[in-house]
Amino acid sequence: MKRSQIVCTAVLFFFTVTVHAQQKDTTLYKEKFAQLDGITLHYLDFGGSGLPLIFLQSFHGDAGEWVDYDFKGFAPKFTGTNHVYAITRRGWGKSADPGWGYDVATNGEDVVAFMDALKIEKAIFAGRIPASMDMTWIAEHHPNRVAGLVYFDFVYAYTDLQDSLVRQYVEMLATLACDLGPDAIRKSMPRSSWRPHFQGKQEPSINVPALWFTQEGLYPTRSRELLTFDMLVAEAGTDKFEACDPAALAYFKKLAKDQALQKKVKEALQKANNIPSLMAAFEKAFDPKLKIVKVSQPNQEFDSPEAYYKYWQEVQSAFYFKHISEFISSLK
Repeated sequence: MKRSQIVCTAVLFFFTVTVHAQQKDTTLYKEKFAQLDGITLHYLDFGGSGLPLIFLQSFHGDAGEWVDYDFKGFAPKFTGTNHVYAITRRGWGKSADPGWGYDVATNGEDVVAFMDALKIEKAIFAGRIPASMDMTWIAEHHPNRVAGLVYFDFVYAYTDLQDSLVRQYVEMLATLACDLGPDAIRKSMPRSSWRPHFQGKQEPSINVPALWFTQEGLYPTRSRELLTFDMLVAEAGTDKFEACDPAALAYFKKLAKDQALQKKVKEALQKANNIPSLMAAFEKAFDPKLKIVKVSQPNQEFDSPEAYYKYWQEVQSAFYFKHISEFISSLK
């Protein structure tokens, strides 16, 4: 595997999730359901005592990602200092799907309602990609309910989708996920209009401690779509490229063959890229309460995403645990 491929694999770990056929250790948690106003949310209760720590779900899977899948065994590590939970977002897994409410504001309010149902006054939130959107929304609208935020990568916001080339690419990218199937666009695109209030502000605006893990040498200057573009196009040109959705498969196969279209789409994505301004605003919003931790890229090669996931679980998990534990201690 080339170095560029290793970097892409490492980056993609934070943008995607593969639910592996791994045996679950259900002794690590209790599966429960919270009855909110009009919605039932599935969650995992890991037990423990102290300030509640709530892990929020990514784009895929369910609350189990923090213990059974990519972050295998991770959430229970904190039960010595915190009461730990992981929530499954509405419309996913065992949580109820009312057919609406997939936007950031509604998901954020679901989390606050979950806290109310469990009589949690204040909590630490941890998550990545879409969870970063929910966490930021809660911090901006309910700062009194937030003790701290742990961003496993940069705060995410969809690239500008006004250009039809960009919108089509983003929608096809969403439908590549086999676990979403035909629901991919319905469940993911309502989030596309969200923008944090801190954008455009000149002064710090979020008075909440935050911990941000950023990939060393990969300071976010490109959108998720740009980061994955070249690799996806290259893979789509091979016989190994697979997609559960026929439309997505046809789209990326065509994109791989049509260099003129590739150029148009990539230029449109570059023009719509909002990450530099978003990240500058992000750092300013939390200043001086933002702690940045750089995550070193591994010096070994991986022949598959699964190999990288295994490396994360066996090596990097301890790194993240150390820094998050120190951050939690600083909140006391």
